[in-house]
Amino acid sequence: MKFFRNTILLTLVLAFFSVNSFSQMRSETEEVKKLRKSELRKVDFLVGTWKGKGWIMMGRDGRKNFTITEKVQPKLNGEIVVVDGLGKSKDEKTGVERIIHQAYGVFYFDSKTKKLKFRFYKADGAEGETTPIFFENKMVWQLDVPEYGVTTKFTEYINEKGNWLETGEVTRDGGKTWFKFFEMELSKVSD
Repeated sequence: MKFFRNTILLTLVLAFFSVNSFSQMRSETEEVKKLRKSELRKVDFLVGTWKGKGWIMMGRDGRKNFTITEKVQPKLNGEIVVVDGLGKSKDEKTGVERIIHQAYGVFYFDSKTKKLKFRFYKADGAEGETTPIFFENKMVWQLDVPEYGVTTKFTEYINEKGNWLETGEVTRDGGKTWFKFFEMELSKVSD
């Protein structure tokens, strides 16, 4: 009986210290908390469910038209913003629809660098992380793809009709010339 009582007591003590240690790890200054909220608000212009159309160059398969849905939502009490995208294309000959784009992204505040970061994962196994640059209702982010010797750049903004426009460009010469390989326009269907 004494062993059982001591085991319970030890478990409670360890639980207390674990919770206490966790809360200390997350203690931030008010300044950092305000900066986190401010940085994550930059993504507010994309929050909602969006649907639309676009096109992408698919290597030897050429240009493919697609329909796409993007869901952008704050999560964890606004500590992150997630992006869930699904694009489908119909085969012109068979009419069969197939997924050509499936990605999941997370905007988060990096407390070490004090910057907003964007981390993404694609169904084809590609993943990456970048530091987006924001202007009013506009975001630009770049990513080096060393295995192909290119840099990609994506520009996202809200146009005068309230639609989300996004273009993707690629450069092989360090940004002297850019080639557009992707474009989409989405309408907001819900908040």
